[in-house]
Order: sequence, then C-alpha cells, then structure tokens
Amino acid sequence: MKTTVHAFLLAAGAAMVLQLAGCNDRLALESSGQGDEGDHTILLYVLSDPATHIEQAKYYKQATEKDADWKGLFIVHKADYSSLYWGRYKTLQAAQVNLEKAKGYRTPVGVPIFAKAIVVP
Repeated sequence: MKTTVHAFLLAAGAAMVLQLAGCNDRLALESSGQGDEGDHTILLYVLSDPATHIEQAKYYKQATEKDADWKGLFIVHKADYSSLYWGRYKTLQAAQVNLEKAKGYRTPVGVPIFAKAIVVP
C-alpha cells in the first residue's frame, strides 16, 4: 500500500510539473506490458478545468475505449484536475509498446490527443 501511494504521488507530481512547464491540460503517458499490477502506468491526459474536469475525463475514457478498443484505462480525480491513465506495467520497457500506440493514436477526426503521453511511476 505504501509503495502504491508513493507511486501515485510521484505520478501526480510529474503531471503537475509537466502542466506547469507549459503542457496545459494535455499530458500523456504511454507503456506496454499491461497487467493488473505494476509500478508504472501511462499518463495519457490531464484535464484541469475545475468546473468540468470530472465529466471530461469520463468522456475521454469512454470515447477512447470505444474508438481505440483499449482495455485498462482508469481515471484519478483530484480537487482541481483529473488524470487519464492506461494500464499498470512492471517495468518501463513493458510499457513501451502501449506508449507508442498512445503517442500515435488519432481521434476519429484526426487529433493526436495523446501525443504527449508519458510513463510514470
């Protein structure tokens, strides 16, 4: 449990640093070797509008599951933002296949929405 909390805090911190560095509310993470357990995940997107981030995150998750047919997407909600993640991976190398898929993914109208995806602890 302590490791999971620590990993989440690192991931949330990484997302906030990237956002403050000018990535706005479009952050992404990618990886492969997807499984039920692991120390890494792919951060796909961070939504930061305090009024709509929860609904937007749910929409992005559902739309991506439907269009890309990806399994293992999950959302973490905080007070001012929500983050969309993909999978849990035992190693960084295990995440690489899905990271490339995420970075190359285009919405049905051609938008590379997860181009800034990253693997986080």
